[in-house]
Amino acid sequence: MTPPDPDPDTDVIVDDIREYALAVGFAGWERTYPLYILAERDGFLDDPTPLRRCVFLRTAGLSAGIAAEFWDNVALEQEFETYLLDGLRLIEPEIEAIAFVGDLPPAVRSGRRPIIRLGGARIPLGSTGEGMNRLLGILLALLNARDGFLLIDEIEIGLHYTVQVEMWKLILAMAHRLNVQVFATTHSWDCIEAFQHATSASTAAHGQLIRLQRRRSDPSQIQAVTYTPEELQVVTQGDLEVR
Repeated sequence: MTPPDPDPDTDVIVDDIREYALAVGFAGWERTYPLYILAERDGFLDDPTPLRRCVFLRTAGLSAGIAAEFWDNVALEQEFETYLLDGLRLIEPEIEAIAFVGDLPPAVRSGRRPIIRLGGARIPLGSTGEGMNRLLGILLALLNARDGFLLIDEIEIGLHYTVQVEMWKLILAMAHRLNVQVFATTHSWDCIEAFQHATSASTAAHGQLIRLQRRRSDPSQIQAVTYTPEELQVVTQGDLEVR
């Protein structure tokens, strides 16, 4: 069975990942890794059953309709609303509240947009910068990937390096809380350093850096090199190239 091609205007959200895989392409060569096999082998998820929800966050972020749907799924749950606000305050500390509003009927989700209350005024979240939209998308996607997988492409896009350590701490904590396995790609050294600082500070969540590189014995093949938290600390302290 071959899954249908995703609609380019929406996000990939599936409830059964047995037919889905992580595809790695490099220099015209591609290899696929079934997601449920990765989860069972590495022991990230408590229950090895391969029926898992999977959310894919592109570099462009969540579409308007999916963002509104994801908000509806967590709205009025105090813990999750607090988590969202704590995340957004990494960029704008004075945010007081967030909501999705629009002139269209509530059922027309694509017509709704996120607004925040800042200094007593209601303003569109998007007017505060690209980083706010990116961070909101990451947090909403994570909250809606419970007991499953979250794939994030170029996680650091739009996010200043000064907020990335705390961003990773939030992701690690909530991923542990919701039993979510997160796969995030990056080419940013700042993001890797931030990840190392966050994982070393975490006592519950498990994080691992995986580098993809050509095999020395056969350059047409790609191998995955994994780094334990201790090895990653040595790498970042020594400024060794792992991207």
